[in-house]
Amino acid sequence: MDEVHLQALFYPPPEPKNHTRYEQPDCVMIRQELQLPHVTLQLLWEEYREQFTQRAYSRSQFSDIYRRWLKSKKRSMRQSHKAGEKCFVDYCGPTMPIVNSHTGEVKETQVFVAVLGASNFTYGMARL
Repeated sequence: MDEVHLQALFYPPPEPKNHTRYEQPDCVMIRQELQLPHVTLQLLWEEYREQFTQRAYSRSQFSDIYRRWLKSKKRSMRQSHKAGEKCFVDYCGPTMPIVNSHTGEVKETQVFVAVLGASNFTYGMARL
């Protein structure tokens, strides 16, 4: 190997000033994607890592960057509830299987949840 190649190996040219070693995650897109069902931060990091293999942050750094960005956003929705004044009810999103132990039959059920505002009273029930 000649001297020019050796010098290029040991003393690479400096990177441009606007160049960063790692690709910054798009926190706005991450926030929007997390609103979708079955999307997790782990899944989004794996997609990010596939897209920027050599310039991707580690899982922990990716999460830290997103959490720091999220904390910097001003958001508040203050609600004051008198205990027992309101009851919040909903069906949770995905269904879950219930197996009959005698017949082995599997039925999909919805989970119903009710919470009494400003209290620790919670009610849950599986509906067939």
